[in-house]
Amino acid sequence: MKPLAYTLIAIQDIANNFEGSFALKNAQGKYFYANDCWLKTLKREHGQLIGKTDNELFLPEHAAFLKKTDQQAFESNGLLQYTNTLSIEGKEITYLALKWVIRHKTGDIFCYCTMGDLVEKQESVLAMQSRIREILEKAEDRAHA
Repeated sequence: MKPLAYTLIAIQDIANNFEGSFALKNAQGKYFYANDCWLKTLKREHGQLIGKTDNELFLPEHAAFLKKTDQQAFESNGLLQYTNTLSIEGKEITYLALKWVIRHKTGDIFCYCTMGDLVEKQESVLAMQSRIREILEKAEDRAHA
């Protein structure tokens, strides 16, 4: 199995077994997948999110923050963990998130993965860290095989 295919199957397994928010953006920063929890948190329908960028979905300061974390994930070539506060319809929520990049064998970005949940539920996010690191390591090993 090719490294990208293996990685995507493993990511699908994570998404299916995670109760928090999970989303994927392509290399151009457009969302192409969001689970129900992410949509519910953002108070959006599937069609309001897919194909949109952070600039189209969030206030400028939050979009800039997400762009910064995308860049950090890109540069780290690993797993980025961060906490942030987001205002949705006048209500502030603080969340813990993990973000990482999935790459083609050429090194080009296939997608950005983000998963997170409210800080009060951080155990579920932190519990996924080792699984994600394992997937990233295996993908890297397979890319160099």
